Amino acid sequence: MRPYFLALAIFAASANPAPAQVDPNAALRDAEIFSQQQSAQQRSIDLNNRLSTLEAQVGTNQRLRELDQQQARHAPAPSIPSLGSSAGSPKLGGYASIPDDRLAASNARVREASRNRR
Repeated sequence: MRPYFLALAIFAASANPAPAQVDPNAALRDAEIFSQQQSAQQRSIDLNNRLSTLEAQVGTNQRLRELDQQQARHAPAPSIPSLGSSAGSPKLGGYASIPDDRLAASNARVREASRNRR
């Protein structure tokens, strides 16, 4: 009986590949899996960065709207000048008015100075 078990043990040991043998394609598969994992991690980081950027932009826009609303509540209402009931165009202020005789004299002096070239 003992030789029978011994023969069975030898047969079983020869049927299984030795644990020291390595599949030559295993290293390539492992490298490809590692590369895929790295790519997935980079995509995840990129998506997180985009999400953070969008969240910051939304927060900024919200704070700007709040500031606009706050300023609108505290700002005085803009006054619109009335044109009054007088007919014609409204008076425009802040423009210089020069009498015609002075304007003509000034124009004559400018023309005389431009003719007298040295």
